[in-house]
Amino acid sequence: MFEEGNPYARTLLTQILNLAEREIKRVFTQACKDKIRERLWVKYSAPSSNIDIAELNRLRKVSIAKPLTALDPRLHDILRNECRELELSMSDLVTYLKRSSIVLHQFQAMDPVSSNTLHVICMDEKNILVYIELDTENHLVSFDFVTNVGARADTEELHKRMQDAVESFTASILDWIWQQR
Repeated sequence: MFEEGNPYARTLLTQILNLAEREIKRVFTQACKDKIRERLWVKYSAPSSNIDIAELNRLRKVSIAKPLTALDPRLHDILRNECRELELSMSDLVTYLKRSSIVLHQFQAMDPVSSNTLHVICMDEKNILVYIELDTENHLVSFDFVTNVGARADTEELHKRMQDAVESFTASILDWIWQQR
């Protein structure tokens, strides 16, 4: 188009084409992530016996995942320190949580690399999955709240949904601790 024309116009055209190419790649990359997330969310939002740890980890990666430390550091300290000091079993706590009325269904899978156990709990109305990872000695490795929207949708409403989920879990966890004493 500008092969023999103005060199500034050729430079400008090249820059515009490069910018358009980058933007198209970004849009397609995001669309792929959205499609993967949606497919995995549909699969793991319903009870299933076909659990794939790699898929569960991928779902956490392409969704918004907030660790409990970011949502409620005090509860994280209770789980990390107080339960250990009181010699309370984290696996007993996870079993208790799975039976809670806030849970629609749950999955459990072992990571073949670390041998850690990943518990994924689907909350009934909050559209949130809770990932609880325990090591081989049943100590807490991670406790994350994951929602089915992508990173671009990290909003106040989403934060409130996660806080509501944390409060529901907090009530159940404190109830369990109280029953242990």
